[in-house]
Amino acid sequence: MMDLNAASQAVRSHATPQLVCLSNVVPRAVDWLWRNRIAVGKVTLLAGDPGLGKSFVSLDIASRVSTGAPWPDEPDVTRTPADVILLSGEDALDDTVRPRVDAMGADCDRIKALQGIIVSHSRAGDPERGVDLSKDIAALDEAMDQMNDCKLVVIDPISVYLGDANSNDNGEVRRVLSGLTRFAERRNVAVLLITHLRKGEGSPINRVIGSIGFVAAARAGLIIVKDPQNHDRRLMLPLKNNIAPDNGGLAYSIPREGDQSGTVCWEPDPVLLDAGDVLATPPKRRGPCPGVRDHAKAWLLTFLKEGPQPTATIAARAKECGISEATLRRAREELGVTSTKWGHAFWWQLPDNALALEGVDGQQAQPEQLDGPDDGWA
Repeated sequence: MMDLNAASQAVRSHATPQLVCLSNVVPRAVDWLWRNRIAVGKVTLLAGDPGLGKSFVSLDIASRVSTGAPWPDEPDVTRTPADVILLSGEDALDDTVRPRVDAMGADCDRIKALQGIIVSHSRAGDPERGVDLSKDIAALDEAMDQMNDCKLVVIDPISVYLGDANSNDNGEVRRVLSGLTRFAERRNVAVLLITHLRKGEGSPINRVIGSIGFVAAARAGLIIVKDPQNHDRRLMLPLKNNIAPDNGGLAYSIPREGDQSGTVCWEPDPVLLDAGDVLATPPKRRGPCPGVRDHAKAWLLTFLKEGPQPTATIAARAKECGISEATLRRAREELGVTSTKWGHAFWWQLPDNALALEGVDGQQAQPEQLDGPDDGWA
């Protein structure tokens, strides 16, 4: 009979410690996909309530990666295009994902969707099953091998891909995400996890649905909240960041519900607000905040700086950027924009632009102020 010491020695013989001497570790800077927001080789969390555009934002990020387009806060910095893997558990590829990335100008040849796992000799009779990240990291590695230069994996939402793991169990969540963390480091790819917030009050970190293990596993986290001063404006604010300074959040707007052909309209200036303060602020009932109106004024000024534009075009483009009709009207009033009827249509112009449109009858068009039902609103 084996004594306890021998049994203990037998168990230890199967477990060899891996020690790394820090003097042999070569220091290196963090490699950023999106500077100070999403790092290559790390897991980043993007959390928010339903309906605030988390999926829109994740597809906007994927589209920019696929083309090398600039980030909203670095409009003059282009990058080398890279491949993207999407795990989309809630949105259909044909009627939702593809129309959205097309509108965003993505290079669809560089974006691949991982829809399932094909199982050889399946006893269940169905050779394909859903992705389960508790056991399919090897399949994710194989998917990476089929890409040219993949720099981003988007998992939306992470809860769909946990398999039998309990999302409220810290130990089970950490076990699944530790595999993802090692995958991100090994393959030098950014992994973006999308998740929801739970209802109620509390700190932003504690509002993330499920175990605290989701926040703990991510090296950086972003939270999306509604601007309490403007129903149409969204704020993407820092949730946590262990590897970079806090450089503020960003504001954006998304298309109206049901519109899959619109794009995310970002504001370039940083939003220096605390997520906890925003979540605790009661929503304003009427009218946009000054910042939103200033954004609309800047947008309208840029749109009209080359000359008069048809009212119908202005209204449509403003809607795509999430600018409401009421906000656009306030911006127009503050800029002193006038409306001129030309034939059967109205055109808007800045007050310092000399409008020289000729009507169909050869008479020069006469400006009309926008202050009534016939103010040129299409």
